[in-house]
Amino acid sequence: MTSIEICGEWSAWHDRMPGTTPTIHVTGAVRFRETGWNAELQQRPFGINPKMLRLELVVTEVSETHADQPIEQEIHWQQDTDAELDQVEVFGEGFEGFVLDVVQTS
Repeated sequence: MTSIEICGEWSAWHDRMPGTTPTIHVTGAVRFRETGWNAELQQRPFGINPKMLRLELVVTEVSETHADQPIEQEIHWQQDTDAELDQVEVFGEGFEGFVLDVVQTS
């Protein structure tokens, strides 16, 4: 497994604009120290707080060939939901997890 670094600005917002389906979005970026890897957010079961969405940042190897070259990847996750969500927890292997406050847009 390669090392992963959380970078850039991470944000979470719940789009409730009239005339659209309510959708929650989470965006950010990660940096790998070598090529050949991919990261994506996957939803996990809710914990003790039903208003906190839990997302795991899962890293997978996409190539057996790795160049010693740092590479940055943008992350964007979204899901249609009308649930009342206040926070998003992002966690995974190889980095310190963090919590984002969800901005409500309407």
